[in-house]
Amino acid sequence: MRLQGAGSEPPLSAHLAAALPDYSFAFSTDEEHAGASHFYFSDVCRALDEKFGDVYHRILDLEALLLGQLKERVLAQTAGLLAASGAAAEADCLLALARAAQAFGLRRPTLSRDPVLRIKGGRHLLVQRVVDTFVPNSLECGASAGRICVLTGPNGSGKSVMLKQTALIVYLAHVGSFVPADEAVVGMTDRIFTRLASRESLGAAVQQSSFSRDLSQMANALRHATQRSLVVVRGRSSALLDLTAAPSQVDEFGKGTLPLDGVALLAAALNSLSSRQPAPPITLVATHFSELADPAVLRPHPAIAFLHMRVLERPAAAAAADEERGSIVFLYRLEAGLAKSSFGLHCARLAGAPAPVLHRAQEILDLAAAGAPVEPLNTGQQQARARRFAAMAQLLREYDAASGEEPRAFLARALALPEAVMEGEEEG
Repeated sequence: MRLQGAGSEPPLSAHLAAALPDYSFAFSTDEEHAGASHFYFSDVCRALDEKFGDVYHRILDLEALLLGQLKERVLAQTAGLLAASGAAAEADCLLALARAAQAFGLRRPTLSRDPVLRIKGGRHLLVQRVVDTFVPNSLECGASAGRICVLTGPNGSGKSVMLKQTALIVYLAHVGSFVPADEAVVGMTDRIFTRLASRESLGAAVQQSSFSRDLSQMANALRHATQRSLVVVRGRSSALLDLTAAPSQVDEFGKGTLPLDGVALLAAALNSLSSRQPAPPITLVATHFSELADPAVLRPHPAIAFLHMRVLERPAAAAAADEERGSIVFLYRLEAGLAKSSFGLHCARLAGAPAPVLHRAQEILDLAAAGAPVEPLNTGQQQARARRFAAMAQLLREYDAASGEEPRAFLARALALPEAVMEGEEEG
């Protein structure tokens, strides 16, 4: 707002000046959008101003005074207000937990001072809401034995859900909630460590590969885990609560490098955890590394137990008649022991892999299992390539350095040989 001086006072029109003889110009505002406004004093305004003074500023002063007094009174009750706010928030949380317990059939867990974990009929609340039938599972990790559970099984058999529901049950028990299980005895847990695959971020201050982040997460668990910790080692595309990632997005620890290195790192980490005193942390590991069952790779220890998600192998005739379901049926049931196979071909079939690819993969598996060499595909291109290589090898064997042929001429002849062989094949 810009006030204009008396020299620029706007004149009243003739009829307004006659009708308002006591009006005198006060000021004008220069509004950019709404246009200028002009203000005038009348005899009544001047009389009220002399009697009451600047009422507007007196109102502002009074408002500031009242707000200041209100602020002082509120601050004097800070402790009581914070206590009331905390009580209301706690009551709201307890009410929400109670409603969830009633709606989802949750049960009261037992918190124990012993570093144990016993779950009977455990469930994953969110997964249970999106499937027609959910199969509950039980898990027991004692005070000393079976505290490191190595979980095996094919993709899609329920390994990740099993690990996640266990971690969620432990977490819910510690925040005062009932848990999705028929029964649960949960030892007091100081930390929950997770080894979860992370997506690469271009905005990170220090760029790391996925495998480097995996190693950092595992190293953090190895440094700080105690007998009261829970360590969950499983690859996912995001966080522990990510329930929508498809099996193809799963990348377990050790898969980001050469298989031999991955097995070695995972086995060494499990050996380190199993040797902790007075007891290892409760550790759940989902993996496809069947090499861990070899005592030469993973040192046997009473704290290490092998579990698997059970699958039902269908008869060959039934599998052939129902190609969509394939050779196995997932039972989603946790049992002791090692999975006999990862059923990779079955998972590839479910993913829609072409039949020739599946057939070739089965050939390679059968040859590898029999210890026989894997023969190349018997295609025209492969045969032509083999003949060209054989011709070049024969030429090298027949080369005589004492013949006087210039080395460059020989090399030119050797390089031209595959093209000559190819032309001969095409003419034939």
